[in-house]
Amino acid sequence: MAHPILSDDEARTFFAALRDTTFDWTADRLPALMAELGWTIDTAVTIPGEAAIADVSWDLPAVAVDIQFSGSAVDAFYIPLASPADDPAAQLELADAFARFTVLIQDVLGAPGVRVPEDYPGLRWRHGNFVLKLQGGPKVIFVFWATAVFQDTLDKMDTE
Repeated sequence: MAHPILSDDEARTFFAALRDTTFDWTADRLPALMAELGWTIDTAVTIPGEAAIADVSWDLPAVAVDIQFSGSAVDAFYIPLASPADDPAAQLELADAFARFTVLIQDVLGAPGVRVPEDYPGLRWRHGNFVLKLQGGPKVIFVFWATAVFQDTLDKMDTE
């Protein structure tokens, strides 16, 4: 049985949707973005002005999007592209999917501006007012989609 991972077609469509979005990074525009992506906010676990969780339309068990806020501004989305992988066979499938996704996302966004050599490898693009990072680890593949200002703050904290 194959591990639940976003299909290549779904991934390509998703990467293009993020590239083409006109989201202005305000909480007021979040419902329209959720509708555009086919996601829904789980109001039972929302902390206004701090965090929310969105349920995705993909058929991936145990996958939800974490959304981080600063008051009325949306700072970032943490978007898993696969269900968590606990066993070695599933982790190998994740590694293969990460390799495929790096090619797919580069087809959509071009060459990455930054390679992220952290404990878990990643690629990062700056696109207008947002930053998109594809990152993989032994148990997960995810996209970190954030405002450029928020990413700059994170980068500054990493160097201090």
